[in-house]
Amino acid sequence: MTTPKRQKAQVFFRVVGLLVDQVDAFRKCLSDLPVEAQRRKGKDDYVLAVELSSPAVCGIVSQALSSCPLTAPYGIYVSLVTEHDSDGVTLEPFICDFWRKVGGGMDFSFTVV
Repeated sequence: MTTPKRQKAQVFFRVVGLLVDQVDAFRKCLSDLPVEAQRRKGKDDYVLAVELSSPAVCGIVSQALSSCPLTAPYGIYVSLVTEHDSDGVTLEPFICDFWRKVGGGMDFSFTVV
């Protein structure tokens, strides 16, 4: 008997290095989307993240970038939690389309549990 592989990948739009007033301004541009903002340890700035859970969310973030341009580095952040020390992740086509449209970096985090 085999047990199913446990894997969880989350994909976020992430901005690093925003000041608190920039976080507030960009948050307003994102309508009612849930936004996580955390102060960076030992820094005076913040990291802002929005989970890219659907094409609609990607559209709202893309529109927000058009109306509220950012000077801080941004991009896609992929977090993979898995039971295996050798694993992979496949991104949904709408994530790839979003990345091509808005640009920025793409970072990956890999955690074995």
